[in-house]
Amino acid sequence: MTTERRPWGRFEVLSDEDSHKVKRLTVEPGHHLSYQRHAHRSEHWFVVGGRGQVTIAGRSHQVDPGMAVDVPVGAAHIDDDPASNDRARFPATNFVA
Repeated sequence: MTTERRPWGRFEVLSDEDSHKVKRLTVEPGHHLSYQRHAHRSEHWFVVGGRGQVTIAGRSHQVDPGMAVDVPVGAAHIDDDPASNDRARFPATNFVA
């Protein structure tokens, strides 16, 4: 299993196959990932711990454990843990189109 630290927290690669990649993202309190979009893949996020906020195509949503979020191909998106004392944990499944 590959683990990498980033300024916003860390990610672990849980599975890496030709058809998909599964990562566990841990976003530290007060941090966020970069605003990004992907031309050739969609993403499915499932929140396993902490509270956070996701913005997809300009619309923000509060997320809690047990919630799932789908990011369509080409949609600009960001996830963060703006003020919570808990770490937001997102195992993100990235499907290659």
